[in-house]
Amino acid sequence: RKPWNDPRFALAVRCAIDSKRVIDTVSDGLGYEGPIFPLATTPGGSAWAITEEEWKAVHPCHGPSGSKENMEKRREIARGLLKELGFTAENPARPDWVIWLPGANLPPTEEDMRAVGIEPKFRNLETAQYYAVSSNGEFDLTPGGFATSRRDPDHWLYEHYYSTSNRNYGAYTNAEVDALIDLQSRTLDKAERYKLIQQ
Repeated sequence: RKPWNDPRFALAVRCAIDSKRVIDTVSDGLGYEGPIFPLATTPGGSAWAITEEEWKAVHPCHGPSGSKENMEKRREIARGLLKELGFTAENPARPDWVIWLPGANLPPTEEDMRAVGIEPKFRNLETAQYYAVSSNGEFDLTPGGFATSRRDPDHWLYEHYYSTSNRNYGAYTNAEVDALIDLQSRTLDKAERYKLIQQ
């Protein structure tokens, strides 16, 4: 829903969140920061993954969250993006943020949001409610995702990124992305398929 569907808002949220802190405090250290496919250098990593250097080169906010200095740089980017969208200290962003119970990620995530001028209105839902709200698009923002098999790109790309997928909760639609997903799926040469996945 507008104005939250502006890509700059999604990037501002990405820049604000210290993923390492969330992993360490919410998930007892279980999890990884990284792109869709676990980096090939991580235990259980995927042969389809980009390298750590390629991941870091995507954008400063898509690499590892890391140090306090790095997080402050990322939060400056977030504040700039929010300002472009018309949000300021006097007019903070107040999206409807849907969280899946038990909501243990609220304290660190809320601190991260407030540090850049986002004051979310949290709705903490149990599993069935969360699936229903996500599927019906009844949210402004939801950090939830549902991991499927990541051994082959088709599982992940078709379920989460294809325009007509029921789990494309943000309803992102891009005919070029759909065409690339279809093309990589029917490409038999592994090296060529890898290039299409990276693209």
